[in-house]
Amino acid sequence: MQPESRLYDTILKLLADAPWQDRRHLAAVSWMVVGLLSSGWIALSEWTAFVVGRAQYERRFQRWLSNPRIDVLQLYSSMLRNVLVTLEERRLLVALDTTMLWNTFCVVQLSLVYRGRAIPLVWKVMKHASASVAFRDYRGVLEFAVRMLKGYEVVLLADRGFMHGDLLRWHQRQTDWHLCIRCKRDVGLFEKTCRGYRALTLRVSPGEVCYIHNFYVTAAHLPVHIAVGWEKGAKEPWIIVSDQPTGHETLYEYGRRFTIEENVFGS
Repeated sequence: MQPESRLYDTILKLLADAPWQDRRHLAAVSWMVVGLLSSGWIALSEWTAFVVGRAQYERRFQRWLSNPRIDVLQLYSSMLRNVLVTLEERRLLVALDTTMLWNTFCVVQLSLVYRGRAIPLVWKVMKHASASVAFRDYRGVLEFAVRMLKGYEVVLLADRGFMHGDLLRWHQRQTDWHLCIRCKRDVGLFEKTCRGYRALTLRVSPGEVCYIHNFYVTAAHLPVHIAVGWEKGAKEPWIIVSDQPTGHETLYEYGRRFTIEENVFGS
């Protein structure tokens, strides 16, 4: 048996449980994966050299990619659920990030942080001139993830570009989701007094680590806890806003967000 045939059989078994409308769709995508892995190229023409009985397969691949009967979102989510049920962890770390393609398209991606890697869960590609996006641009990505990860405790890790009041308010409506969001030093921070809210200035120095509880951020005065860590030699501190009381685990979990840089969309 040719190596490509053995790889094809393995991939066929891995993908077989997804809700395919036509088994020929499964066969075609299995050969597509074989071609991608074997050639190391995304060009369809490079894949056909690794297909057994490859006549007309390039055209078949093209038809597969434009076939309206193939619901990629449904198929991918089905395969992901099969992976999730094998995880021992019930508390999942999920990283939210953006990256730019050709200075024209922005990819908003949500990934599962697992064993030093970031496994894409759901993403959105939009024509957008900046990596900075509004909450309305990625709300659908979050809503899809909520449905997919139902039954798990989820910690959303996000960089300071996502420090949106709308995201904080959205999170308050999610029963099993938590937040760890990095923010800027000039974040609007408030403490509650008998006369209302008083603005505070966050003062930190290199080498300092501290945890601040029961404060409020943004003009809406949303309740948060804060972890601050400034490593000596670093240009600026990590200031992490969380919905849970903060401690050393907060900084450790947020640090794992950077595994998203290792995946296909990483910058």
